[in-house]
Amino acid sequence: MFIYPYFSYRRSQPTKSICVDNERYLVFASDEQLELLRKAKTWYVNGTFKAARDPFVQLFSVCVMVKQDGCIKHVPAAFVLMTQRTTEDYRRVSGNTMRPIKF
Repeated sequence: MFIYPYFSYRRSQPTKSICVDNERYLVFASDEQLELLRKAKTWYVNGTFKAARDPFVQLFSVCVMVKQDGCIKHVPAAFVLMTQRTTEDYRRVSGNTMRPIKF
């Protein structure tokens, strides 16, 4: 059985809030998940529109591949609520998610 022990989804507050040019992005990820993003060679992304509520228009998820005990699994590493969904918004999110979190 594949169990990745480093994920904690118990947070109800965002890990990071990014505001740029009146747009807002709320990032939900543990420190361990952010470290996986930093180390990953490839990110696998998906956008879900029906799960987002106003003022957000998209729930953007970022996953990575993790190897454990000879098994490789696709695991979620971050979830981001976004108020816009342009190419520039995705660049902002990916660039800011990779930086150390400062509150």
